Amino acid sequence: MGKDKSRRWGDYFNLFDIIVIILALAAAIFVVMQGEPEPAAEEPAAPDVQEPAEGTVTLHYTMEVSGLEDHMTGAFKVGDELYDRAGKSMGVIESVEVEPATWLVVDYGTSSYVRRESPGQSTVRLRIAAPAVDTPRNLSVEGTVIRVGLSYNLRLPQLLCAGTVTHMERGEDQ
Repeated sequence: MGKDKSRRWGDYFNLFDIIVIILALAAAIFVVMQGEPEPAAEEPAAPDVQEPAEGTVTLHYTMEVSGLEDHMTGAFKVGDELYDRAGKSMGVIESVEVEPATWLVVDYGTSSYVRRESPGQSTVRLRIAAPAVDTPRNLSVEGTVIRVGLSYNLRLPQLLCAGTVTHMERGEDQ
């Protein structure tokens, strides 16, 4: 019997060779995809950005900044203007309340959660006033939508921190 002259792919490559080739192709595709910047697509106008329905109102809201070290609480002063991380105004501080920070911890004796003070840390509650655009769906201050429960990065001349809005109320029309 003569030897069959046709060769199969298995005669040239074994399983290890095939795996190496597939990994090399995957790495090359990954490098090509990461190397080319995607064209900047224009964002469609967000549905929340609408013409004011009722105009500009004064928004009074309360923001809580938790877990600050005690020596940092002096950075908040009545009359100071707050900014977000992009440099947009978040409003002017109307009042500042400082109290010891508390945390929920497990009381293993009673198997329940209890609040305990955290030594050396404080919670600051800020009442802020800002001119806001009143749209049918929300209130926005310089393009930033303000909602209860959302956290915002805050910038003061002496401090960067994060605060959560805990209360909002609309003031008079401007």
